Amino acid sequence: MKFGFMGAGTVAQTLAKHLLLHGHEVILSNSRGPETLSDLISSLGAGAKSGTPSEAAEQDFVILCVTWAQMPAALSMVPDWTGRVLIDATNRFENTEHLFGEWSGKNSSKIVAQYAPDAHVIKAFNSVPMEWIKDYTEEKPKTVLFMSGDDIQVKKS
Repeated sequence: MKFGFMGAGTVAQTLAKHLLLHGHEVILSNSRGPETLSDLISSLGAGAKSGTPSEAAEQDFVILCVTWAQMPAALSMVPDWTGRVLIDATNRFENTEHLFGEWSGKNSSKIVAQYAPDAHVIKAFNSVPMEWIKDYTEEKPKTVLFMSGDDIQVKKS
């Protein structure tokens, strides 16, 4: 499978490493351009590429892992979300509410879905500290991954 990341920070890097270990392909992107990720991509190794947010969004699964304040701009870089699977790994922080007053009283995944119309949005990875899974070994305790969303078929995939 192919995974595209909107964001290239700790969450993207940690998840990409795990996905690459299992033979998947990853594309990481950021707002500064693919060329700014060349050292990171080299460190990740075979199966990793850098691209634009639009190129990341063309993959089988798209993982949104930017800060909450960056979310609207990141999602607006993709002109058409129709039918795409978007895994929302963001965390909504209340101290940004003054920036987006219209969000008051709405849950974060509904807000993300507003910025990615017609995408299949699943919430995952936001409740697991990346330090817990950064250097996974069989000896470490297992971590539970919670996932939520309205689309049952997408959650099964």
